[in-house]
Amino acid sequence: MNQKESIGHSPPLALRLLMRCILDKEICQSAMESLETAYAERRRHSNFFNTCFWYITQLFVFFPGFLRNQLYWRSIMLSNYLKSNYRHVQKSKGFSLINLIGLTIGLTCSLLILIYIRYETSYDRHINRIDDVYRIIMDQPDNFYMGKSTFTVTPAPIKEAIESTIPEIELVGRLSAMYGGLVTRGRNSFPENNIFLADPEIIEIFDLQMSLGDGSNSLKKPYTVILSQSMVHKYFGDDDPVGKTIKKNNQYDLIITGVFKDMPQNSHIQFDMLESFQTLYATGDKESIERWDNNSYFTYFRANPNTDLDLLNNKLELINKAHLNKDLNHQYLVEPIQSIHLHGNHNFEIKNNSDIRLVYLFSGIGIFILLIASLNYMNLATARSTNRSREVGMRKVVGASRNNLLFQFLGESILFSVIGLFLSLIMAIGFLPRFAILIHLNLPVALLFNPLTLLYSLVVSLVLGILSGVYPSIYLSSFSPISIFRGINKRGHDRTKQLRNGLVVVQFIISIVLISGTLIMQKQMQFIRNKDLGFQKDHIFTVRLRNPELKKNYEPLQNELTQLAGVMNITATRQLPITIRSSSTPTWEGKTEDQSLHVYKMYVDINTLNFFGMKLAKGRQFSEDHLSDVDKSVILNQAAVRAIGWKHPLGKEFKFNKKEPKSVIGVLEDFHFSSLHLPIAPVAVQLLKSDKSWRTMQYFAIRVTTDNLQQTINSITQTVNKFSPDYPSEFRFLDERVETLYRSEKRLAASFNLFTAIAIGIACLGLLGLASFMAEKRAKEISIRKILGATVAKITLLLTQSFLKWVALANLLACPIVYIVMKKWLNQFSYRISLGADTFLLAALLSLGIAMATVGIQTVKAAVAKPADVLRRE
Repeated sequence: MNQKESIGHSPPLALRLLMRCILDKEICQSAMESLETAYAERRRHSNFFNTCFWYITQLFVFFPGFLRNQLYWRSIMLSNYLKSNYRHVQKSKGFSLINLIGLTIGLTCSLLILIYIRYETSYDRHINRIDDVYRIIMDQPDNFYMGKSTFTVTPAPIKEAIESTIPEIELVGRLSAMYGGLVTRGRNSFPENNIFLADPEIIEIFDLQMSLGDGSNSLKKPYTVILSQSMVHKYFGDDDPVGKTIKKNNQYDLIITGVFKDMPQNSHIQFDMLESFQTLYATGDKESIERWDNNSYFTYFRANPNTDLDLLNNKLELINKAHLNKDLNHQYLVEPIQSIHLHGNHNFEIKNNSDIRLVYLFSGIGIFILLIASLNYMNLATARSTNRSREVGMRKVVGASRNNLLFQFLGESILFSVIGLFLSLIMAIGFLPRFAILIHLNLPVALLFNPLTLLYSLVVSLVLGILSGVYPSIYLSSFSPISIFRGINKRGHDRTKQLRNGLVVVQFIISIVLISGTLIMQKQMQFIRNKDLGFQKDHIFTVRLRNPELKKNYEPLQNELTQLAGVMNITATRQLPITIRSSSTPTWEGKTEDQSLHVYKMYVDINTLNFFGMKLAKGRQFSEDHLSDVDKSVILNQAAVRAIGWKHPLGKEFKFNKKEPKSVIGVLEDFHFSSLHLPIAPVAVQLLKSDKSWRTMQYFAIRVTTDNLQQTINSITQTVNKFSPDYPSEFRFLDERVETLYRSEKRLAASFNLFTAIAIGIACLGLLGLASFMAEKRAKEISIRKILGATVAKITLLLTQSFLKWVALANLLACPIVYIVMKKWLNQFSYRISLGADTFLLAALLSLGIAMATVGIQTVKAAVAKPADVLRRE
């Protein structure tokens, strides 16, 4: 058979490649030639399929030997690698411990951050068909309220309009938030917060799991209610509550028609009690409820699967044009329910949502910390490469290939990372409750053992191990045996010095960014705490009243509170200086058609402005000597006067809607009634009337002395509860209320402080290891220098200056990064600090001081060692 014919009858390429993989390398070439000859001979006398079948049987003949050899030699090689790793760890305990601690801390932080991200992104995921559930919001570009123009509230009749005009929507339901109420069952009365009026469709839209009752019919009639299991247990114990009644606000009874399972904590809305929306019609003015300009209700719906959102928005726009004032630039928008928690920061949110930017920020911090831990491992591994060069040389001499060595050293870093993962799981269990308190979230430990979380953690651990070990393994496996034994490889080690310095710079750039960010955040928060808000907030105890009768007849309570020891002054008001939220569009003397202005309204008592130390820029305050002040006077703040454009505002007419015009009697100096994120907006201050308006009075503000403060607070609480035993009131200091305006910033700053400290700690661990290594390598040089008269200070400076110059370079490179990032963060505040050189200088001094202290521990230790002992050891 000639060669051409033989080639024509060669086995298929796929089968040949497979055979080459399983044949022993020593017999591969000869065996392949024999098999191909036999294949060609068989092919001459048989068809293609029979010949291929025979060739495949030969694969099975050789496979057991291949499998036996692979398992045997792989096990021996693995055993050898493990022994080598163990000996290496035993020989370098300190450096191995540094690497393990760094990786463990980094993985622990990443685990905690991963749990936080998983929790934040899991909101409302319990809802069936969540991709089809939406909320309707309203955009009012001409109504820029509290820094935003989007509102979560809609008019009540939009439900019927949707049902009749948008067939793509399966279910639509409304909610009305009660924001607290008194619930009574027999002798048990409790204030409840999570109370809503709801259409029956809400049960199915939110996928509430009914444990008792029929969800589809539970809320169809007025004066019916369904309760959560927790609420049932509170009022009825283990008894069946269906068919029984509870009393709402001591006004009317509600028949319990169902019980639903408690909602999970990771929901943007919490229901404990759902009262029939029809009760609102039965107890209120239907004409007022059905007005299209009465935006007081939350509207949710479930659409058909794969419904086009643009189609829904277009049809909602038709409803908008048909029913709303055509002169107003308002529109309805559709918002997916799964976007609400992280993207839904609109006006009148049911509860404070989070922000997707926090998720991105925490993710970045987690990556930075893992990167620092990875760079530590890489730095120390390359630094100590000369100590393992003989091992590499001997392995290559006895036949190890570069791939064998590469996988060995890469396996070491992965093994360290996996061990670090197990240790980090233990640490995460212990630190998760404290971390949850720090960020003010209820993070269950069960999230840590969620299969997806464990899978993510394992992947992160493996990736970290690969990233940490990829360069050291490539570098170590590249050594030539001849170069190693001749000592030439030392020059190769010296070339890695530049890389190590670069890694130190990168580590400290990250650390300095975090240090600077922490300093700037603390400085801004200090600025907020010390900023003159335009009113006094210290030593003022506030009482929010819930009892309508107590609001109406407040004088007896006020008189008794005034007599208490420790009470200096008291005032009644509808709004505190930081709870002004109601606004309207006024008219004024000289207003032109193109002028439009939203002004916030504050209703106060005669002495309220003086009580809070609020100053007038012009005119006078309200006075009992001027009886007309109640109905015919108003005080505007400076922002309102500027917006109107009056140069001489006193005596000018000003009114809201169709009410009787009021005369401007004074101009109030601007004060911050919202957070410093927003500029000061126009405010109109009016007196509460002595009759009907007093029913809307919300707060007592009480100035107290600091002597026997707790006793004074207890006396105030007991007195208020005596007058209103069934309606528990809310007691808080005013400065605490101010602090709540910056809750997210405080949480962010606290988290930043923690992770900055961790990042610096990991970076210092690496620096400590490098300093220890350098001191060990230069021990002989240090001893000779000491013998020749060098002082401890000079030797310490000699060893530390090489590190400090790279930390100084890191400061220079980090400054523009810090400036750009923190400038963007500060731009969220209308009133903020300026980024001066002092912050960057302080961050530089801190980073240099930390590096100096870390390196100094080892350098001083090396510098004070006795030369005789060192030289004898050398």
